[in-house]
Amino acid sequence: MCLPAGWKGACLSAMAFAAIAQVIHTLGAFLSMGYYADPQYFTLWSKIMMPARGPPGIEFFILSFAASLLTGFIFASAFALVGRSIGGEGWRKGLNFGLFTFAIAGVPFTLTTLLLFSIPFWLLFQWAAESLVIYALAGMAFSKLIPLPRR
Repeated sequence: MCLPAGWKGACLSAMAFAAIAQVIHTLGAFLSMGYYADPQYFTLWSKIMMPARGPPGIEFFILSFAASLLTGFIFASAFALVGRSIGGEGWRKGLNFGLFTFAIAGVPFTLTTLLLFSIPFWLLFQWAAESLVIYALAGMAFSKLIPLPRR
């Protein structure tokens, strides 16, 4: 299948983002399993994530991966649009994009979640740290997978 120019990099980048997110979130879940297993927080989790006590079903992992693919495609498209404006060369440009993305998406999400929901602070802090790592690593992957036009 032949994709229009730039789509191949965006699709590969979306897959890279999804893979990075799955690995980081899985590692994070192991580190914060106490929160997920604590009965006082059971009402926080969606029925998709925890339809019953115990680990999530396969539906959660499929939907989570699909959401990560879509998010990765959106972020990769943003990199393709604004990448020339980001400072740095090579992977440093991608890292700068990842840090910028965290600043405009991760920080506001964390602050809003802190104000609106009764989620334990340390769990929310861990989610923010996971997002920072995901955005930074994905940005570096984007810089390798998405060709940017020369200035």
